[in-house]
This record gives sequence, C-alpha cells and structure tokens, in this order.
Amino acid sequence: MIDLVDRALTLNPSFAHGWYLSGLLKAWAGYPDLAIEHVETSLRLSPREHMGQPIFVMGAAYFFKRRFDEAAAKLLLSMQDHPGYPNSYRFLAACYAYLGRLDEARAIVARLRAITPLVVQSDPPWRNPEHPVGAALGGRRGDMTAICRLDSHLNAGAMSVCTKSLPLNSSGSPVARARA
Repeated sequence: MIDLVDRALTLNPSFAHGWYLSGLLKAWAGYPDLAIEHVETSLRLSPREHMGQPIFVMGAAYFFKRRFDEAAAKLLLSMQDHPGYPNSYRFLAACYAYLGRLDEARAIVARLRAITPLVVQSDPPWRNPEHPVGAALGGRRGDMTAICRLDSHLNAGAMSVCTKSLPLNSSGSPVARARA
C-alpha cells in the first residue's frame, strides 16, 4: 500500500490526500519523522479540506518518537476537532502516563469510557516494536499485557476493561485474542 501511495505522489506531487495517506501509513509502519513531514505537506497543499485526522496522525507520530509533550499538544487539538474519536484519548492517556501525570491520564480514560467501553484496542495497527507502545507490548502485535496493566493501574484497583474483555493465561495476565 505504501508503494502505491508513493507512486501516486510521484505522478502527482500536489495530491494533498495522497500526502495525508502516506503520512498515516508511514506512522503505522514505524517512520514517524516521514509521517509528520508528509502530513504537514498535505496540510500545506490543502489547509481547508477535511481529510482524515491529520492532527491525530501527527500526535501519534510524536508519541512514537517519544516526544510526549508535543504529542499531547497535538492530541488535545485532535480531541477538539473530533471529540468522538477514541484513539486521540487513548494516545493522550498514554502520553500523560509516560509523563508521570497519572491523575490527568485517569481523567482522559474516564472521558474515553464515556465514548467507548473499549479502552485498549485488541489489535493495534502499528508495526514497529521500537515504538513506545510496541515496546510495552513486548515487541509483538496483539500482546496487550503491559497496556492492560497500565489500564488496571489507571483504574486504581477497579476491574479493568482489559481483564473483562481478554482471556487470562495461567499466570493471570490478559492474553490477546488471535486475529480472525
């Protein structure tokens, strides 16, 4: 898919939506610097056209770069633009947790729960185990154990959404479901 978008941009370098898609794909593939650059290019080419969620993509890319303050600023803007989009809340809660701002992380998780009962995605799209989330997942897609521990910690002893929705292994840790 990345190759197809890159080919489209070679043929038409003014294709704003193509730059946005390239940024989105680069973010999930593990190239946050390129993701930010490509999304910024899409916004320069078409600043008024609403396509996808470019501010969220930039926030996620900053998160993957471990630049949590910058990520939090972008994610707050994304939440203002799209208040019903749960991923902005998920990433912002994780940013606050990495920054040691646990009370704010709890508040964001509470707002997320008002939108959806699914606090943690069971099959995230990112691919790079070096990402903060990827590292927390043990470098394996779908292993949500570390994220579920964070969810349990943020819930201050309450039953975690992860624990309710994921089966437990013999040690009592949540186990991700296999992809269908």
